[in-house]
Amino acid sequence: MAVDFSKKFEGLGIGSAQARENLFGKTAISPQQEVSEVEIDKVLPFPQKLLPVDCREMFDDYSDEDMEELTESIKKHGVLQPVLLRISTENPGFYELLAGHHRLEGARRVGLKAIPCRIRKADDDIAISIFVETNLNQRKHLSWKTMAFAYQMDLAALSHQGKRTDLQSDEEYEEGVKRLETAAGKSKRTIFQIARLTKLHLPFFELLEKKKIPFTAAYHLSFLQKPEQAEVYELLQDNPDAELAVAGAEELHRISEIKGWNRSAVRAALKLPSEKHPDMKSQPVVEKPVTVRIPSELYQKYFPDLKPKEAGEKLMEILDGYFNTNAG
Repeated sequence: MAVDFSKKFEGLGIGSAQARENLFGKTAISPQQEVSEVEIDKVLPFPQKLLPVDCREMFDDYSDEDMEELTESIKKHGVLQPVLLRISTENPGFYELLAGHHRLEGARRVGLKAIPCRIRKADDDIAISIFVETNLNQRKHLSWKTMAFAYQMDLAALSHQGKRTDLQSDEEYEEGVKRLETAAGKSKRTIFQIARLTKLHLPFFELLEKKKIPFTAAYHLSFLQKPEQAEVYELLQDNPDAELAVAGAEELHRISEIKGWNRSAVRAALKLPSEKHPDMKSQPVVEKPVTVRIPSELYQKYFPDLKPKEAGEKLMEILDGYFNTNAG
């Protein structure tokens, strides 16, 4: 059950006993120095303060069955792949876990007192990159929200590393992005698009998970102002049969960019019927005129000397007199 990082993270010194350049600092480490043992009680979890809340489910991806299988493997064979640690800057004498959360938990469950490890000198930015890339590599499924915040977190950390003054900064950033591509199994363009979803109105993630809106539509929605996104979400909630297609999201993106946001345009982009303004008074009902034809023999008998209009007026006068008399 142990995860072999030696292929996907060749160059990091993770899962390999061979000496090679460490891409997170470019420090060559000999095989004798690479692997050591640390008391389990001295290992602290990855600092929670460095992780967005939406990334923390990366710790909990294993099912109970997977965890039991890993624990049984450790019981029989020990920890085959060393965990990756850094020296804690806030707790002298302790270490922080960069990779190997489940291996550490399995070792604790079987009662091991120490665990094989590799120790890296890593500031917060480098630690974040290692944490994200190694954890992405072994996850079976991550929600859109977790992926977005994890990718954004790593890209931000890589950008900070790229601001260093040495001549290798740009090259290191590109190397970091390539590692992220390998870990995520996605292209650079897709990674940047998913990371953009950190700007998305959070309730949209639920619609994205349920496949009620396509990813590309969510990407375009992320460019809307937060109040605009909230308005779109409200309209979709009020109209459960409405569908947000990619073309509609692109139109909303365009409307927002040109500062042409208005409710009518939004409803049109969502293909919703026009909205009646609550202040609009209902128009009076106009009754259609009814045409009554008088048989020619009656017309000739009673109104021979009158024109049709005059005959109509005379007839109205006669009917009024008749019904008024009978009503009395």
